[in-house]
Amino acid sequence: MTQSVQQQHSVVRTLESLTVRLQKLTNLLAPTEDVPLNLLCSNDTCDLIAQVETALVSIKVEQLHQQAISQGLWDFFPTPVPVIDKMLSLAQLKPGMKILEPSAGLGHICREMRKVGIETDCFEISPLLRQALLLQGFSIIGDDFLSSTPTPIYDLILANPPFSRNGVARHTLHALDWLRPGGRLVTVAHHYQLKPSATDRAFFKWLKGFDCYFYDCGQAFQHSDRPCNIPVQLIVINKPCW
Repeated sequence: MTQSVQQQHSVVRTLESLTVRLQKLTNLLAPTEDVPLNLLCSNDTCDLIAQVETALVSIKVEQLHQQAISQGLWDFFPTPVPVIDKMLSLAQLKPGMKILEPSAGLGHICREMRKVGIETDCFEISPLLRQALLLQGFSIIGDDFLSSTPTPIYDLILANPPFSRNGVARHTLHALDWLRPGGRLVTVAHHYQLKPSATDRAFFKWLKGFDCYFYDCGQAFQHSDRPCNIPVQLIVINKPCW
């Protein structure tokens, strides 16, 4: 265990102990239905409890993040913020949209959506990463997206699917079945046009039947939490209204 990880564990234990002590203190005030806790304890105390709990979540999520990186978790390549920003601009967000993230990972896309006031449903197959999503309060509706039964209720799907085992093609085909008519899919993809496999060629041919376009992101994942040099692009697909 590295010194950095040991320090993180120490901070977590300290914060957990402080949280318990603060909660015991507020419990001594014996709140009732007529006098709720937030009126009995000082605003400073309530704020401190909230800050400690938020700090604990952040540290625990970061520990899971580092664990996923050190384990070389299969197909875990977090989406860099500049790529997410471009995805959101292409998504044409509107109030009240129902949104899905099929492979949420550690929640990078979900967090950026939350910053603009939108909560996102998500899938995640990794138990370790699901822990992180649950800690952050995200809505997990399933684990294995490709085994899920589609319900076409979503206005928008934002995806950074696994690239291995023809993951982009398989996830994109399945994702469209989750979109309502007229919905939009924005997905990260490798530049399959450069060295296309037979599956890539079939996928590209299939895409020609849709209203879709591409946005080159170059080697944007060099700036990922788990850097790689694979050239990537964004594909935007508009599902027909019929």
